[in-house]
Amino acid sequence: MSKMISVRPGNADQFYRYKMPSLESKIEGKGNGIKTVVVNLKDISEALSRKPDIVLKHFGFALGAQTSVEINDRHIINGSHDSKKLQESLYDFITNFVLCSKCQNPETVYRLTPADQLKMDCKACGETTSIPARLKLEAFIVKSCKGSKGMSNKKAERRALKAAKANGTAPPVGEPSSPDAESGANDGTGGRSGFSVPANVEVVFNAESFAAIADAESAPPAEPEEDLIDDDDDEEENEFCAWVSNQDEDIGDIKNAVLGAKLKELHMYGRTTGCTALGNTIFNKYLVDDCKLTSGFKSEIDTRAPLLKSAFKAKSTEAKKIERCEKAFLTGFEESLARLCTSPYTGLSKVFEKLYDEDVVSEEAFLKWSKKHDAAIPKEVAKSIRDSARPFIEWLKNAEEEE
Repeated sequence: MSKMISVRPGNADQFYRYKMPSLESKIEGKGNGIKTVVVNLKDISEALSRKPDIVLKHFGFALGAQTSVEINDRHIINGSHDSKKLQESLYDFITNFVLCSKCQNPETVYRLTPADQLKMDCKACGETTSIPARLKLEAFIVKSCKGSKGMSNKKAERRALKAAKANGTAPPVGEPSSPDAESGANDGTGGRSGFSVPANVEVVFNAESFAAIADAESAPPAEPEEDLIDDDDDEEENEFCAWVSNQDEDIGDIKNAVLGAKLKELHMYGRTTGCTALGNTIFNKYLVDDCKLTSGFKSEIDTRAPLLKSAFKAKSTEAKKIERCEKAFLTGFEESLARLCTSPYTGLSKVFEKLYDEDVVSEEAFLKWSKKHDAAIPKEVAKSIRDSARPFIEWLKNAEEEE
């Protein structure tokens, strides 16, 4: 059993009542597939009254590593990280996202203001703590909250359809949903970066909303199967990224056919979630320094172009749906840039120009990507990435005006 330690960093009082298990981890795999398993992350999260996904995402941001949750709640951080380093990082999370700024009490809950600012309300002293927007995890939690409050029946019904098909109980396409689905319409979990909603966000979760989610997810679907291509599932994306990391060979050495087969196995081929996963992994070997378009990078784009174009068009030849998949790929690529590179990204315009010349990504997808960034990426990082891509984006705009 783990040793119990103080929740508050630097507190040596043995009678301090807020305690948590000391972090335990183990290293698995070797080479490019090496990973760290945080053995007792679930117990730690419960002690902090925070969702395990939120704590795990903190480690990913703090260590610049991909994270995932495997079967049986195995919480994975790619790479080798010792327990001492992880414990120090955990205390950083507690300082910024758990403890009250006034009384240092951990009995806090998240609250989202109408202006989408994340606050922590202390149950002990009543103080409200503002969480700095510059912290990457703040955007992750905000999007989780917004996604939960704004989810429509559509996503819950799609998930219900997926589960029903798996057990052979799917109703005929177009059959009306049950009335119970409407009761949980706005209480599920949505948003690309959200993964899951923090357990202590009072404005989002309570006993009634959990019941409503269960109703919504058990309801028969009212959506045709074709619409499933627009449904994002972060668990599947994490599983694909974890699978890539666990391969003995580098991502650059994995054949297109193997990558495509894995996407099909996870039912991600031709869906935006699969396109985002490709953007998040397929060119990582070359995303170093300032993202220069080396001869190797050019050759890799040539090699991967058939896979990408096939994935974007796998489910539909409708221009808008292909464009949506292309933009999802750019979103994943931007996430990799933010994680692996340092600003300025001086080679980015050349990379985009190559993707455009090879007909991998369309002009429309690039222009839409340039106007809005993923909420999981800090604004200043997203701005730096777009500043680096501006020469190419301006060239596209000027060419469009001349036509």
